[in-house]
Amino acid sequence: MGQDLCVNRAVAKRSAVWLQRFVEPAELRRLGAVRHVACRDAATGERRLVIASTETGARSERVRALLDAVAGAHARLDHPHVPRLDARGAAAGIEFVALRSDAVVDLESLLRRVLEAGPRVSAPGAAAFLLITCEVLRAAHRTTDGAICLGAVSNASFVVSEAGHFEVVGWGYPADDGERRVLLSDAPAAHVAWESAFATPPSPESDLDAVGRFFHALLGAVELPPQLVVALREDGRQAELVASIRRLEAAAHARDPAARSWDEYLAIVHETAALLGVAPDGAALRRDLAGAVTAWRANHELRVALAGRWFEVGGGTRCELDHRPSLRGVLAALVAERVAAPGEVVNVERLLDAGWPGQRVRSDSGRNRVRVAIATLRTLGLRDLLRSRDDGYLIDPGVAITVE
Repeated sequence: MGQDLCVNRAVAKRSAVWLQRFVEPAELRRLGAVRHVACRDAATGERRLVIASTETGARSERVRALLDAVAGAHARLDHPHVPRLDARGAAAGIEFVALRSDAVVDLESLLRRVLEAGPRVSAPGAAAFLLITCEVLRAAHRTTDGAICLGAVSNASFVVSEAGHFEVVGWGYPADDGERRVLLSDAPAAHVAWESAFATPPSPESDLDAVGRFFHALLGAVELPPQLVVALREDGRQAELVASIRRLEAAAHARDPAARSWDEYLAIVHETAALLGVAPDGAALRRDLAGAVTAWRANHELRVALAGRWFEVGGGTRCELDHRPSLRGVLAALVAERVAAPGEVVNVERLLDAGWPGQRVRSDSGRNRVRVAIATLRTLGLRDLLRSRDDGYLIDPGVAITVE
């Protein structure tokens, strides 16, 4: 542990600093007016999850109020699956909340990998995921100063570490569907209780409706054991299972929030798991999530020299660019922008100047030079990491990047 911290500090000292105190920023998710960024504290090398504003101007006061609510909620919540507040601040015109979290990816990105190539989440792991999430929500509802509700649940509400530990974020975000569409416009589709569409303040019963809908949507990522599938088909348990599902629906999704029951819902979940022969297993869940993170990281991690002399993707073979100065300059410019401002584009003119400094070329010729350089870098290994947008290029803001 001590050696790892020393290494992290050494890396932090060599990296450009973002928002005056963080290094190695990797954007997990852009959510309209805010974004989730995994990074490290520049002083200690410890991982942080930063929720930062993406805009200034007319809506800046609303965004500031939103981040104040996020900071307040995380300061009051004390649960191993909720990251604690580290700091609330502002730098370079950007408002931010820093959370003590070692998460590197959110469930939206992770599920795409799980569904595309596996490994899928095991049934014992999925059952543990549901029960732990319910425990987290109910702990928030029992806060001494009144219930703290998540209000809406989406894949971006869950962040995961390399070790497979998951945490719930998004506390303090608006539950009202209309307000979410305005401030969190780029967020993944959220599961919300029907009453939220009518600006009703969230309640514990709203959270129950939302989390029930969320886990229904996750079933496609759950791997059911073959023997269980056969047993359900052959021994007549289908009717009993359907009856249990109907009871779950009634307990979680009644139109009248007062008719919903957390206790009844959880009791039926345990009954259903017993019927299926599935024992919730937190260790299995951590293994499932850690395996998925490893598979995801294989295509979403970039190590690169500060001046662009070499790069490695996913721990693969190092690509040397010492004898290719134009490619080195273009890559260095993309890396510098990626570290300083994740998600921002480097325009063609800046890339041309970085790759061919001091040379004067026609506009169309210069644009072609940059296009060929980008195509070559993609061929050399950056195909899945380089993006084109708004007449420029950028390194995928969701890529974990280490500059050495």
